[in-house]
Amino acid sequence: MPARTEQKARLLDLTTNVLELTRDGARDIENVCKALQIIKDECDFATLMFRKMVPSKIWSVAAGITVGVVSVAELGFGNGAVRERVYNRAEKFGLALCQKEVGSQLRSQYKDQPAGEQLLIAMKTEVLHERPGVFCLENRDGDLSLNHIFSSSDIILSANTLLVFRIAC
Repeated sequence: MPARTEQKARLLDLTTNVLELTRDGARDIENVCKALQIIKDECDFATLMFRKMVPSKIWSVAAGITVGVVSVAELGFGNGAVRERVYNRAEKFGLALCQKEVGSQLRSQYKDQPAGEQLLIAMKTEVLHERPGVFCLENRDGDLSLNHIFSSSDIILSANTLLVFRIAC
């Protein structure tokens, strides 16, 4: 399920609360600890808050596996880039490659994918039918699918390509 704006706002409120409590020299350590524990439990948002980028959509696809969508442009490649460079840059932002199973897990959850949207699963190249590729979630005129599309480490991704990365907590 994608992260909601109100969840992100709640994390920001909690963090602000902790900063205010510590800045003001609060003696009530229980309040500070309670706010920090809530933030710790909200691992997806707490981790993302301290990064330079927040994925536009976030899902928990399995126990302990959270993924998010970022574009090649959001990773700093306004003119596109070779897939290998994109993956390396994403790693610097704390994002990681997905296991191939993420494609099917996300496809079963993401039923309201906008028409025309394509999400490439950021993963190691998988060879199927002698063709190297990655998985892609698509919505073609209401037909939701998970496809294996050609890709290699040196293929150039356009700036508007959307990728699904695992978020390391």
